[in-house]
Amino acid sequence: MEYSKLSKLLKPNVEELYEIEDCEMFFEDNNLNINEYNKKWRFIIFSYTTDDFNSVINQLDSNNLDYTIETDYLNLFYILIK
Repeated sequence: MEYSKLSKLLKPNVEELYEIEDCEMFFEDNNLNINEYNKKWRFIIFSYTTDDFNSVINQLDSNNLDYTIETDYLNLFYILIK
């Protein structure tokens, strides 16, 4: 899916949608290899940039988008999307 399409789909619940390749520092801070994530996932949403995290999950589910939810070193949720 393209960035603009996904961004429109998730509004107004997602304030910021990122491409994995633009989040190098996040992956470094979490001792993760960005190259491994970049092979499987394209986008990332951080829970603290959402107005309603559960609504975002519902939107992803209702649109049959492939995603996973993980936590960072601060135990904050983030969503990886294909």
